[in-house]
Amino acid sequence: MRGANDGIWDWDLTSNEIYFSRRWKEMLGYADDELEIALSIGAISCTLTISGAFSIWADYMEGEREQFEIEYRLKRKDGNYAWIHCRGLASRAQDGGSVRLTGSHTDISQRIEALEELKAEKAEERRLLDKLQLAQDELILSEERLRISLVLPILARWTGMLIPE
Repeated sequence: MRGANDGIWDWDLTSNEIYFSRRWKEMLGYADDELEIALSIGAISCTLTISGAFSIWADYMEGEREQFEIEYRLKRKDGNYAWIHCRGLASRAQDGGSVRLTGSHTDISQRIEALEELKAEKAEERRLLDKLQLAQDELILSEERLRISLVLPILARWTGMLIPE
């Protein structure tokens, strides 16, 4: 797991305790001794910013999903958020109920930030293309106005019509 640079977690569903590896804690800016070895889910839930993650978890636990895999943000010690790719597997009792959920966290913050930068660049590119199109349209209109302003006096001389100013 050190080679993968992932953080490991193990959630004992019977005692509601969670173990977090040293690397898991480091991803969030903590030293190994700054957080207890086992924390209850209630102790960390306030640091989770999850959109739809609990419904994905519930679907997995009820057997409606083959894999438990989600992306969400966790609050770091410095107050910023880390984007996490979370994967896990349940250990099931003989009656089919889950007794443990074990998995890994991968910090994907750099990938998410790169995607956001790419989106911003695309939006800026779109904005510049729209401005270019407007400028081109204005140039065409200006060219047409110029032609009309040059042709109308000639037409007026040939036809004797009066042209309003």
